[in-house]
Amino acid sequence: SYHLKKLKEWKDQVLSQRDGRISTVEELQLDLINNHQIFQADFQADIYKHETALEKALMKHQEAIAIIQSSMEEQQKLYQESILRLDSARSAWVEQINTQLEKAQNQISKLESS
Repeated sequence: SYHLKKLKEWKDQVLSQRDGRISTVEELQLDLINNHQIFQADFQADIYKHETALEKALMKHQEAIAIIQSSMEEQQKLYQESILRLDSARSAWVEQINTQLEKAQNQISKLESS
């Protein structure tokens, strides 16, 4: 993993700086502190990177949901308009048939009375 690679690099660096001599306790303590700070900074950077990626993914999902909701609302609106047009056409058709029936009944009545 990334952190193990960093640890090996740090170990190699420490050994090369000391030319193989045994480190003092103070040097080891400083090395440990520095190494801990490096790992902590790397870890925080990784966390930030993942949080940023998650936030971006969440924003994209929210945008997709908004687009879907908008599309659904538009489809509902078109559906309602279609129903109104169909209802209007049906009403006009019923009115036309009723008018023709009235005319036919009037003609029948005229023929029967003559």
